[in-house]
Amino acid sequence: MKVQRDWLAWGALAAALVGTASAEYGLAQAVGFGTYTAACVPAALDLYAVRSIRAGRDVWAAVLAMVVTNSLSHLVAARLLSVEWPLFVAVSAIAPLVLWRVHRLAHHVPADPEPEPAPVTEPDPVPVPEPVPAPALESVPVTEPVQLTVDGGEVPYPTTPDVPADRSRRTRKVSASVPAPADAELIEAARTEYADVLAEGGKPSIRDLRERYRIGQPRAQRVREALTA
Repeated sequence: MKVQRDWLAWGALAAALVGTASAEYGLAQAVGFGTYTAACVPAALDLYAVRSIRAGRDVWAAVLAMVVTNSLSHLVAARLLSVEWPLFVAVSAIAPLVLWRVHRLAHHVPADPEPEPAPVTEPDPVPVPEPVPAPALESVPVTEPVQLTVDGGEVPYPTTPDVPADRSRRTRKVSASVPAPADAELIEAARTEYADVLAEGGKPSIRDLRERYRIGQPRAQRVREALTA
């Protein structure tokens, strides 16, 4: 709950405190207070008035003290009242009395109201659609195979004929160490052609063999290995 402040009331209070502070300050100086300590008398009375108004207690006492103090100040300033010991005692007692009453009123000052928490509104429940049952599947009857007849006789079901395995397609493993007859002739020709190179401990390159005899890479490798064997 938000508390609205009465700014007019607080403005009137501030104006009254400032207006009475001058007379209270003059009275304190009249009884012997210093320039700075004399300001403590109006300050004490003003704080007492504010505390009593907030607590709702001792308001009459605070107002009466301010009225009496201002009246005495104006009487002294107009030389209608002489400054004697009763006035000294009265002004000197202001500070201790204010201290006592302000301390007592501290237990009666209401605390600032805490703001009320905003009401928590629960969200509307989301409607959950009802489950739709799945349509039942109709069972399909299983029919037996139909036997065809031609001229009164039954036609047999087609079957897959057995195909004998073709053994002629089996690959034969050829040993790489035994050269084919054609390779033997090519090796003899290469030994004759590259006799000088072989005598010096060298050997022809695969590229030369391929270009010389128009053969492929594997065959050129076999010939080269046979020459250096």
